[in-house]
Amino acid sequence: MADMSGAWLGTYWQRGEPTRFEATFVQGGNALSGQILDDGGLGDAQVTGEVVGRQVQFTKRYLAPGNSPIIYSGQLSEEGNYVQGRWRIGLLHSGRW
Repeated sequence: MADMSGAWLGTYWQRGEPTRFEATFVQGGNALSGQILDDGGLGDAQVTGEVVGRQVQFTKRYLAPGNSPIIYSGQLSEEGNYVQGRWRIGLLHSGRW
């Protein structure tokens, strides 16, 4: 089983514009939790999700009120050093990360 525990740097794209983020994940079994700090104006977020094999799915919830949860799904590389996937907010907004 893949283990995503530790610090990660990432980028997500929204409306063609990249936003960098720093994530710290803690994995216990399949359960994934952690924190994300976006370079954009939304700031800190909490993460809960799971890792099954190399499949990763988590929900990001910003600490600032009034923001919708964001669902991330992706696949961890065989080397375990990067993840690629898609994010979505409801049915109308999505992008890659």
